Amino acid sequence: MLVDSVREIASHDQNVRISLEYKLKEPRTHILVGTVSKALLVVSEVGLKNVGVTFDIGHAFYSYESPTESICLLHRYSKLFHVHFNDNYRDWDHDMIVGSVNLWDTLETIYWLRRIGYSGWFSLDVYPYREDVRKACERSIENIELMNKLIDKLGFDRIDEFIKSEDATEIVTALRKIFE
Repeated sequence: MLVDSVREIASHDQNVRISLEYKLKEPRTHILVGTVSKALLVVSEVGLKNVGVTFDIGHAFYSYESPTESICLLHRYSKLFHVHFNDNYRDWDHDMIVGSVNLWDTLETIYWLRRIGYSGWFSLDVYPYREDVRKACERSIENIELMNKLIDKLGFDRIDEFIKSEDATEIVTALRKIFE
């Protein structure tokens, strides 16, 4: 029924993009489309070019995914339509300030979004329960901008060399030095 419903909605005007956002749980304990692979399977079965996936880094964290693998998988099938940034402790959708917990994974995610040439929509999906909403959004944007600067400081060619070397000690040393 889900596939048929999405197909019917998306067929109404194929100039309008429809983007499914997967989420493991909340508000229910289990959700039908809880992982990137399930989302991609539904989108594939719908079979329309205007149907894709919204990638939420926090949903990837608590679905036990590698965010960058999820992004690259969606990119491979041209189904990465939208990106949500936030953070969490990998056990719930806390919607915290971007990079406040999972700095390295967020840095890697931004690198790969740039590497694949993603030029679609980015948005914040933060829900500050106790913090000032405006300040939480400002800190999130500043953290994303900082991570872009750190990637630029290291350089794409150098990062590519580290990836090819598969030497974790060299990579960690280089990452530490970008803060010096």
